[in-house]
Amino acid sequence: IITTTPVYCAKRYYNDVHGISPSEAGLHFAMPHFANTFVKAVVSGPLNAYLLSPKVGFTLKGCRRFFTVVGFLGSSIGLLSLVCFSKSAMATTLWFTVAMGFAAFHPSGFKANYMDVTKHSSGALSGVGNTVATAASYLGPIVVDRLQNSKGWPSVFAVVVSIDLAAAALFGLASTASPLDEPKEEVRKAE
Repeated sequence: IITTTPVYCAKRYYNDVHGISPSEAGLHFAMPHFANTFVKAVVSGPLNAYLLSPKVGFTLKGCRRFFTVVGFLGSSIGLLSLVCFSKSAMATTLWFTVAMGFAAFHPSGFKANYMDVTKHSSGALSGVGNTVATAASYLGPIVVDRLQNSKGWPSVFAVVVSIDLAAAALFGLASTASPLDEPKEEVRKAE
């Protein structure tokens, strides 16, 4: 729901709020995806290497938490700003772009963490995580539709921001980078 809601609801949001049909909104739809791809391809890798370098000294767990929490908080800021400050289609595009750009940090955090916590079952864990995410992307449009029809767009974004903030807090406080299926001496090296 977190990353697919802005994508799914953008078409309807631009039409409902700004009177722009999907066929007229090409640039508005492309910019958030461009930012997301740019952050994943150009920013995340070098930033990860920098944070893990001796100069900065992040632990692996600290680095994973950083990327996940920054991704969730940045997405929240983008979506809250969209609701509060978007008086035009271009402002809406700016805030959707900010939200999707920050969402690109998630894979460097929690998805990379799959391989940290289990060496022998990372494929299975990744499959479970992707299944949950896929289920959320099916339910997201239904939830968005019901909320938007009954409570309006601010409620839609409030729910997404609430989920983002809860996920940031949960991962930030409870995640680990210690392999759960390794002997104790290997676990100490990961921390």
